[in-house]
Amino acid sequence: MAAIDIPEVHKFIESIPPFSSLTLLERKHLLTGVTMLYVRQGQTLTLKGDAATVHLIRRGACEIRTPKGGLVDQIADGECFGVSSVMAQNPDGLQVVAMEDSLVYRFDKAHFMETLEKSDAFGLFLSTRGITGYANFPAVNVTNWRRPHYSYLPQLPTL
Repeated sequence: MAAIDIPEVHKFIESIPPFSSLTLLERKHLLTGVTMLYVRQGQTLTLKGDAATVHLIRRGACEIRTPKGGLVDQIADGECFGVSSVMAQNPDGLQVVAMEDSLVYRFDKAHFMETLEKSDAFGLFLSTRGITGYANFPAVNVTNWRRPHYSYLPQLPTL
C-alpha cells in the first residue's frame, strides 16, 4: 500500500505527540499502509490478528475495557490505543468500545515497528507516557506503570 499523502492527515499526525517527534520521512513511512476506520457508537474493536496494532483516534471517543467489561480508560481525539496489542498480542484481552461515532487511523504493524526502531524519542515517549496499554512497551524498562488519563473529562476538586 502507498503512504497516505493527504496534507490534512500529515498535518494532524505532525501535531500529535509522539508523532510530532518524527521526521517528515519517518512520518511518511509510518503512514504507509495506514487505513482509516469509521467506528459506530457502541461498536467493539477486538485487538487481535490484523487489528493487533496501534490506532490513533482522529475524531471521536472510545473506552478501553477488560474482557468482563470493566472500564480501564477513556480516550478521545489525538490519543492512541493498541500499543500492548502490537507488542504482546493484547495479553490482557482488552477491547475498545466506541463511545460515539469515531474516525480512527489503524497503522500497519510492520511500518509502526520499523518507525519505532528508528526513533528513540518515539519509543521513549510511548514507554513512559503512562497511558493504558503502554506499560509493556520494551523501549525502556518500565514495569507496572498504569495511570489512566482522562484529558477531556472535567477535573474534579482534590479533597
